[in-house]
Amino acid sequence: MNYLELSTAILLINRQIERQLSLFLRQKKLPLTLPELNLLLLVGQTATVNQHTIAQKMLLADDEITRMVRKLIKLAYLTREQDIADHRKKLLNLSTNGQKVLAAVQRELQDWWQQQPADLVNEELVSKLKLMVHVLK
Repeated sequence: MNYLELSTAILLINRQIERQLSLFLRQKKLPLTLPELNLLLLVGQTATVNQHTIAQKMLLADDEITRMVRKLIKLAYLTREQDIADHRKKLLNLSTNGQKVLAAVQRELQDWWQQQPADLVNEELVSKLKLMVHVLK
């Protein structure tokens, strides 16, 4: 598989995942956008993370992240606290509600992935994606 085939496969899978997540959000009547859900997923990957790090990972401006964080706090999906080591930073954590939403999203994605045809999730693509995730960490 060459670079063009790999990038095309990644784009196609990403688009399908976005469609599935959009459908999931509508069906569950969750008042979230895909970027807000991505923010929850990123926060859920670490015990505690600051807003600026999330902004960098999502390639968004700090003020955009701040707006999303405020909404997610208001919806009781996130909590925010002052960083003891650096009072300028705000640390984010998933609330109990946020953990429940994240668990439901992960189940939905797992179920979706299991239903995909073999040619979409072939072993070569999966191994290259795992390698790419490892390299990007």
